[in-house]
Amino acid sequence: MSIRACYMLLTSALLLSISTLTVSQPRFKITEITDQLDSPWSLAELPDGQLLITERRGRLIRINADQVHRITGVPDVLDVGQGGLLDIKLHPALQKTAGFISVMHRVHVVVTAYA
Repeated sequence: MSIRACYMLLTSALLLSISTLTVSQPRFKITEITDQLDSPWSLAELPDGQLLITERRGRLIRINADQVHRITGVPDVLDVGQGGLLDIKLHPALQKTAGFISVMHRVHVVVTAYA
């Protein structure tokens, strides 16, 4: 059998195997938990299942079951360009640090600061 014939045979076998491939669709369940957010940016889940969500314009939100609570004391942020209240990260020892969290925001367009 020539090299060309082997190539054609392997190509045909490959095409047949690809045509019989079945791809299963991933199974996701999408559940809306609130429609009260404005430009949500980042999310952190607390150990008790509550959610902390940053909004780019500077709000920090806590969602507990179906209730939405705004957390006060967040510094003013500049919501311009790529600036705004960005990521949120829970402290690794959250329960030992009396609930300390860190949020990142832009002070002005070229400097990123932690609050």
